[in-house]
Amino acid sequence: MFFEDESNFKIIGAFLRKANAVHIGDNVRSSRVSVSKKLIGYINKNPKSWDEKCPFNIKHIGDRFIRMLSDFDENNINDIDSIYVYSYRFLCEFDFFIGAGKELSDELYSMKNKMQKDSFDMDENLRSNMIYASYFMP
Repeated sequence: MFFEDESNFKIIGAFLRKANAVHIGDNVRSSRVSVSKKLIGYINKNPKSWDEKCPFNIKHIGDRFIRMLSDFDENNINDIDSIYVYSYRFLCEFDFFIGAGKELSDELYSMKNKMQKDSFDMDENLRSNMIYASYFMP
């Protein structure tokens, strides 16, 4: 139990409220916050399912992810990018383990495609994390 954990659930809710209230002038970062917010909203709506399907990333980046959400600062570009990439990692793992004969919802699938396309415009470190999530993590 990770996303279902009461403390983590509250942190996620607080992040969503804060992310809804921010205005970011940089279009790239604004888009990344928007996509992250939508994706984390899915986690918040069904934490049990994400707990069941994302054990690898919960183990390896879960605590850092929650810490970043807790400390979210819209003026910190690195925070925005890290939350975005970590969200993508959770989405990829969720997609891998969604189950036989099942697919991501249209919105999650669309977010995943958008995030993959965005990786072409990222710096090398972020892009390598996106490539890792897409091709090596499975």
